[in-house]
Amino acid sequence: MPRSLTGKSDASMLGSSAWVEQDRASRLRWLRECRRLRNKDRFEQRGGAFPWVAGVDEVGRGALAGPVVSAAVILPMGTLIFGLRDSKKLSAKQRTECYQDIVRHALAIGVARQDADVIDANGIRWATFASMRCALDRLPIRPTEVLVDGRDTIPGLQLAQRAVIGGDGRSNAIAAASIVAKVVRDLIMIHLHDFYPHYAFANNKGYGTLPHRNALASFGVSSVHRRTFLKMLDSGQTAFF
Repeated sequence: MPRSLTGKSDASMLGSSAWVEQDRASRLRWLRECRRLRNKDRFEQRGGAFPWVAGVDEVGRGALAGPVVSAAVILPMGTLIFGLRDSKKLSAKQRTECYQDIVRHALAIGVARQDADVIDANGIRWATFASMRCALDRLPIRPTEVLVDGRDTIPGLQLAQRAVIGGDGRSNAIAAASIVAKVVRDLIMIHLHDFYPHYAFANNKGYGTLPHRNALASFGVSSVHRRTFLKMLDSGQTAFF
């Protein structure tokens, strides 16, 4: 079964050899996935700014170490990438497959990061919005509208924008951005693991797991840790944003 469709209706697959080869259960799953993705596609069109709608999302906001990473993605109108959903609901293998499809089909992708020192100096909220603005600036196409995952729009952005609560479940572009940001940040943390193996960043991706906190107690703080977050953790505060 193909992993993506570009500008095709559900029924257009009925005459293909790929479709005929599928059993009834597989065809029903295919149809359900087509309809789920098309509903999200229609949500983006409701803003009236199609075809260049950029979805924006971030990853790593609550981590104790490493950067916050944001991605902006513009998908072609009518392109459906099967399995596209909130990156947190996908396995690493599924995220990689979706990431490859997104890179193959997207009209434009922009990615940006803000590192721990910037987060400590300016706060995680400022750093998150800064990474989003930078990701949008790196798009080779100027979007006609920006859909931002969450409750807040991006301060200082000179583009039409909408905040979308639960956006990665409502917009294909936001879901694509969440996957791109997650895959890129995971690769960054795996790279940092080579320099700081004591903290097992390849496994915890910088989040405050018990083994990670135990490593901090044993080896101290590295240069990629967010010291302001660790102070709040020591004070018993667990929500950093």
